[in-house]
Amino acid sequence: MTITADLFSEGLAEAIDRGGRSLVHIQDGNRGAGSVWHADGLIVTNAHVARGNSIRVTLPDGRQVRGRVLAGEPDLDLAAIGVEETGLPAAELGDSQGLRPGEMVMSMGHPWGVEGAATAGGVIGLG
Repeated sequence: MTITADLFSEGLAEAIDRGGRSLVHIQDGNRGAGSVWHADGLIVTNAHVARGNSIRVTLPDGRQVRGRVLAGEPDLDLAAIGVEETGLPAAELGDSQGLRPGEMVMSMGHPWGVEGAATAGGVIGLG
């Protein structure tokens, strides 16, 4: 199978565009990012981003709402935040069970204040 650099680049740009639709800003004294996991207000982020009691979430449409930490797992650096909103644009999830070494994966966020940053890389191993 032959893939040109232009097709590869276009595919990554489209994936970033789709992924950015569910990306939110999270502020609790620090600033970070998360993704809408479920349209009814469930957001997934890093545990180091969601440490405070007073969390503000800026939704993809620019509205700011209060959020609350529902669960956190510092050892895995994962946290769940809830907001009182519905109809949010949820992230499109892939099937991690079907991943193979060599396949491309992507991550998006707002590291160090860089809005909508994305990085991609190849899966090097599983398990």
